Amino acid sequence: MKQFLFQFEKLRRVRAFTEKEAKEALGREISALNALETQIMENSLARETAAQNRFSKDNALAGMDIYDNYIKRLDRDRARLLKEAALQNKKVDEAREIFIEASRENKIIEKLKEKQFTIYKKETQAAEDAEIDELANRQQGAQKLV
Repeated sequence: MKQFLFQFEKLRRVRAFTEKEAKEALGREISALNALETQIMENSLARETAAQNRFSKDNALAGMDIYDNYIKRLDRDRARLLKEAALQNKKVDEAREIFIEASRENKIIEKLKEKQFTIYKKETQAAEDAEIDELANRQQGAQKLV
């Protein structure tokens, strides 16, 4: 009995590899976006703390000025981080589209393989049934002769 061989096995492997690579790239882009979001949150917490400390009893006018400058820098950093996050969001969307397309192409090949395997199983089962019938007929014919 012949073994099942999928005629597009190399293409299936390439598409599976492409899907895996696209999935990993998407993961890297999402990770970068999460890191930026974490930095934005840390920036917000630092700004809130600086704003509270700015008016503490121990601060002199010079201390308030230092906190003012620090808050301005945090605001600039936040604006930069928000721009980077927006760009990173676009990269995530592009990577997601690439992954979805690669996944779709891989699923098409997988479905084709499943269909061909189903046909192979039916043909194999029919051949086995025919062989069993032939053996049974031979055995009956041999018993009639005896």
